[in-house]
Amino acid sequence: MLLIKRDGESYVARCIGFVMIYSCTSLRDPELNGTLMKQIGSGKILSVQSLRRDQHEADVTCLVHAKESCLSSKLI
Repeated sequence: MLLIKRDGESYVARCIGFVMIYSCTSLRDPELNGTLMKQIGSGKILSVQSLRRDQHEADVTCLVHAKESCLSSKLI
């Protein structure tokens, strides 16, 4: 579970715990779900600092990168 707070045009994020919800499986993106599970399993998700909504190329700070959003280990 992430706590995300809007700060002007930015979104500060931090991990506050783990919850698994299994409903709406047909609405999940299998690729993003796999990436998210990998980051949770490795513990890297704990380094999340921001939710990015700007379009950008994936880089080393992108924990879970999607077309319209990104969980990033960099404070944006």
